[in-house]
Amino acid sequence: MKFKTFSLAAMAALLFTACDKEDVGIPDFNDNDQDTKSVFLKFDASTRSSRSIEGSAEGTVAELNSAMIYFLNGNNESSQVYAVKEVSGNTSADITLDDLKKGHEFTKIPEAVSFVYVVGNFEAGNLPKGTGMTFEKLQSTVLNIENVNKGDKLGTVLDGIASVKPYRGNESGWGTGSTTPGEDDYYANVTVSPINARIEIKELNYTGEELSAFTVEGIYINYYYSNLPLSLNTVNAGSVFVNNGSDVQKYDQNSPNFAYTDYTTLFDQVGITPTLTPDGDKNKATVGAGDNKFWSYHVFGECTPAHIVIKFTDLVDKDGKPMEGDRYITVGGFQKGEAKLEQLNRGTIYQLPAIPFSDEHLEVIPEPGDISIWVKVTVAPWEIEIVSPII
Repeated sequence: MKFKTFSLAAMAALLFTACDKEDVGIPDFNDNDQDTKSVFLKFDASTRSSRSIEGSAEGTVAELNSAMIYFLNGNNESSQVYAVKEVSGNTSADITLDDLKKGHEFTKIPEAVSFVYVVGNFEAGNLPKGTGMTFEKLQSTVLNIENVNKGDKLGTVLDGIASVKPYRGNESGWGTGSTTPGEDDYYANVTVSPINARIEIKELNYTGEELSAFTVEGIYINYYYSNLPLSLNTVNAGSVFVNNGSDVQKYDQNSPNFAYTDYTTLFDQVGITPTLTPDGDKNKATVGAGDNKFWSYHVFGECTPAHIVIKFTDLVDKDGKPMEGDRYITVGGFQKGEAKLEQLNRGTIYQLPAIPFSDEHLEVIPEPGDISIWVKVTVAPWEIEIVSPII
């Protein structure tokens, strides 16, 4: 049996429920009779803030809490998984993220391995762990958006793949120390990035003649994929598209038909009643998330832009008379400059400094046939692109 060594640095860059898993356990590589080699890995991880009213994620690094590491003999659909390792944020686990920050050696990895694929922040129990599967089958693992946005925090699944190369002694990112590869060793630099797109809303701006008071009851993400595979291929059999349409009960938290019971990271109960101030013959009001704060939401990347439904209650007309029923505005898309965005890209923040609206945009139902508002945004890879609502 012969041994080689290579090193992997999985750097978290700027920055789900499996329907087809082979849970056959992580193989014990110490019993392999095939030619093997050792692997050194390093990860960088950062912290994240709680959802949903939070500071912008511009310039931050997506937190890495756990990872599954797949060792493959290539990077195409038919490539085989030769080995799997699980990394946990639990300090009592066999391999922890802290270990990987310092550098950790994986031994007896099959010699045929030529690529390393890393999936971060996915529930390990829902990811395939068996060897012998193809890369295509691994990437067909279906994710649920609420599992991606785990708990009360806006998390994100990260992934990335890189080839294994001979170490020549002067590769960027590798210095001196016990975890540094030798000249006869191998290494791979894997950049993992979010599979999500992030929507950030700074404030809502009303200018109109017909209202003297209103309450912003809630903000709801609609027109999104609840389930997609790791590949983000929307034609996959496990893909599920959600459009709650114009049924007002689906946006009513007191209704048994409320659509967001299982998707708590895709709506916010705002409950803000602003003070309207006169400006000539109009009234104006601003409702914001707070100083340097944003209402923030994660949706799957590489998809048609999600819609934003905003619900208004307790409306009072200009004569001081309470209005019957609720009102809604629907943001049906985003534009950057004059260009309409056809999709929201993974690892990208779409920031809305403001959603301006007036009396004409208020509808008695959400998602009317003619979308009322498009928004200009600022866009950047886990940096920011400023985008605008198209009105």
